[in-house]
Amino acid sequence: MPPDRPLPRVRPLDVVPVRERGDARYALRDPEGLYDGALVVAPAVLFLLRSFDGVSTARDAARAWEAETGEPLPVEEVEALSARLQEALVLEGPAVERARREALAAYRAAEARPPACAGGSYPEDPAACARYLDARLEAAGELAVPARVRGVLAPHIDLRGGGPCHGAAARALARCDADVLVVLGTAHAPLERPFALTTLDFDTPAGRVRTDRALVERLAARGGGDLLHDELAHRGEHSVEFAALWVAHVLGRKRPVAIVPVLVGSLHARIADGRPATSDPRVADFTAALRELFDDLRERVAFVASVDLAHVGPKYGDAEPVSDARLAQVLEADRALLAHARAVDPDGWLGALHREADARNVCGAAPTWALLETLRDRGLAGTLLRHDAWEIDPETGSHVSFAAMGFA
Repeated sequence: MPPDRPLPRVRPLDVVPVRERGDARYALRDPEGLYDGALVVAPAVLFLLRSFDGVSTARDAARAWEAETGEPLPVEEVEALSARLQEALVLEGPAVERARREALAAYRAAEARPPACAGGSYPEDPAACARYLDARLEAAGELAVPARVRGVLAPHIDLRGGGPCHGAAARALARCDADVLVVLGTAHAPLERPFALTTLDFDTPAGRVRTDRALVERLAARGGGDLLHDELAHRGEHSVEFAALWVAHVLGRKRPVAIVPVLVGSLHARIADGRPATSDPRVADFTAALRELFDDLRERVAFVASVDLAHVGPKYGDAEPVSDARLAQVLEADRALLAHARAVDPDGWLGALHREADARNVCGAAPTWALLETLRDRGLAGTLLRHDAWEIDPETGSHVSFAAMGFA
């Protein structure tokens, strides 16, 4: 590589501090799933990766290293690192493009999407899974679930930590008379387009959930078109998977029901600048298409958003563990935000996040907005069924909050 050519761009990876034989290291995990496990690198490599931005050159990286450490770094070593990282699928380039093509072809060739979380978040054995899910339904407690539910706000937290809230959302799901459920899942891996669809059915221990391919193809042409481009993002994404599992368990045993699996990308830019989400014409067109489905299918369709709320604590960038007082503040802020959901107020939902600069890292902000935008002005209101939090990482004192709501 010529030293004046820009270095390849780092792929969006999760960086997790780890220790290896007592030394500080960083694990690079791939949310896209092009490589398994985690690639562990030294702090020096993590520093140099800042220069792999598609603009800086190998000479720029070497200069940045010398400015930081006072030690020279041969340009040839930066180029050699670049070659190794491209082969390891850390950097965008021909190797990553080839891996994506192969992975997408294998995914699309499957008869159905296999469950990614079975055997971890919930049992793989069908009988054990049914008992496990029934226990979560029971743990939800006494609930005033509305009749003839048209929309559900459901958690996508691990069932091991948010089981009662999952059960509450599933109670609302069981009140849906629809033949088709549009599932708006949270995309935890980056998408090139605002939405990503898939045509595959979903296998679960509770049975296979059929995907309505005709509706997927209808929606795939909207929002700028080619919304199957990011289809591979569905392969390891748990947010739609959890919803499909509950659909199979509480509805699929009673009558034929299909889903339309949609992953919703981030609205962070709109949260930051305060502009309406529909200022992006692709977002405006896709949510208009969802509203058209509501009008065309009427009682035959319902909508589910698979989302969580606040993510706070050192695991999510905060300096300190979450104290009881801090958690109380987080839950109070959640309740103010959830008031906009109950009122089916998408602009208020996004505006509240803008005013607080998304200080609580609300995961699922975009799918919730899309649900509210689809349901607005339909004479519906939300009923809050549960609002819980879980210490997801006791080692760092980090918490996640989540809620269940039915719209009728």
